[in-house]
Amino acid sequence: MAKLSNEELKDILVKRIEKIENSDLVDKKTINEESVKALAKHLSLGNEIPALAQKFFELAPRTKVVWLHLCECTGCSESLLRADLPSFDELVFDFFSLEYHETLMAANGTKAEELLEHVLKEDFVLAVEGGVA
Repeated sequence: MAKLSNEELKDILVKRIEKIENSDLVDKKTINEESVKALAKHLSLGNEIPALAQKFFELAPRTKVVWLHLCECTGCSESLLRADLPSFDELVFDFFSLEYHETLMAANGTKAEELLEHVLKEDFVLAVEGGVA
């Protein structure tokens, strides 16, 4: 994966914001500015990126996430649950939609399988916790 400069990332964000604003995809919500700044800091992004990223997150539909557990100890999930800035609730209610996570979801058995099958028919990001053989 090629490394993007801050200027290239800025251009991508501007284009995506314009695309969302000119579509019916707008999902208006309020995002904590400090959380966006913390994310940008963790990613070593330039000073102009947080304002654009906040606008993007405030307009864009939440990304659906399927979180699978493979050969693991649930340590990554524990880290996610203990996130401080942004907090776990901010992450799953403002930034993305955690559609499937075996440890955190209420559904189990066939209901969980049905939920996973439904989500797999849509666009989603796959997070894999643990080793993949």
